[in-house]
Amino acid sequence: MNEHSAPYEFHLPGVLRVGVGTHTLIPEEALLLGRRVLVVTDANCARIPEVAATIASLREAADAVSVFDAIPGEPTTREVANGLVAFRAADAEVVVGLGGGAVLDTAKAIAIMDQHAGTIGDYAGRDRFTTGRRPLILAPTTAGTGSEATRHIAITESATNVKMLITDWRLLPDVAIVDPLLVAGSPRSVTASSGIDAITHGIEAYISRRHQPTADLFALDGIEQLNRGLQAAWQDGADISARAATAIGALHTGIAFSNSSVALIHGMSRPIGAYFHIPHGLANAMLLPTVTAWSLEGAPARYATVARALGLTDAGDIPGYLARLGDDMKVPRLRDVVPPERLMAVAEKMARDAIESGSPGNNPREASVDDVVRLYDACARA
Repeated sequence: MNEHSAPYEFHLPGVLRVGVGTHTLIPEEALLLGRRVLVVTDANCARIPEVAATIASLREAADAVSVFDAIPGEPTTREVANGLVAFRAADAEVVVGLGGGAVLDTAKAIAIMDQHAGTIGDYAGRDRFTTGRRPLILAPTTAGTGSEATRHIAITESATNVKMLITDWRLLPDVAIVDPLLVAGSPRSVTASSGIDAITHGIEAYISRRHQPTADLFALDGIEQLNRGLQAAWQDGADISARAATAIGALHTGIAFSNSSVALIHGMSRPIGAYFHIPHGLANAMLLPTVTAWSLEGAPARYATVARALGLTDAGDIPGYLARLGDDMKVPRLRDVVPPERLMAVAEKMARDAIESGSPGNNPREASVDDVVRLYDACARA
């Protein structure tokens, strides 16, 4: 049986509303699902004019609207528990997530945990939920994580500092709304790291051992869109055409990896986020060139196709191109963010956490704990 005849499944959010101005449809979509709404966001996102206007419109249309915005950074089990308290205190029926990946992951966790006992940490791993979730609408304010269209959430266990990957098709929202206007105000640093994060999603989805034909289409188109629009969006955040390319590219690469998988880069980046509180997208961006160079020999034909999607002629050109892309947009190197001696002091523990997450098992070149330690060292010196 060849790779194109093996059975597979493919999932999307219930409804996708994509394009300039689609954020104005959020109240309409919310009222189709319930009359009492909890908006999940953060303090920075709440100041985005389109987000503020959306919350105001919800207040006019719905019976009750509460806002949970106590998400200071990468989400932990603490934020999920507090958000669940807010949802129940408001007697809410619908969760609307408006923000970056941390916000959207928290919104997904709140929606599913209202229907489950225990804590979100009890469901770490794959397909451990037993029933559905509360109605859920997600709208990203960054072009990066693709969380609006994925079955994954990444939550750090507060007590242990371990970043958990939780995977279940029930985490796909009822409605995903992708509006370039919501990302137009992203700072340059966020535009750069989240955009390279989205490229990472596309590359890893395509070279994953679990790749599949339909996800491949989304992965390659997403890489092409991001490669076309990212630097222009970084140069001029008001360039709506470039912002649209990055927003749609991030959506497509999110759809791709949700239906195939991520691989070694994501496995290595989660412990960096957990131990050093580095944003997920930035951690991926800093690891991408070095880990890609190491992985090339595992899937040369697939990496050659990725090279063409990036406008290159040879797979061997990919790592250098990705490094220059990061440098051009002033993405810091890992050594500039985490002192190498601090990184290497916990590198073996992080490597074991990475392997145990499962994602490295999807990499085309198999990595041992010792390989991952050496890769952390190489990234720290890059």
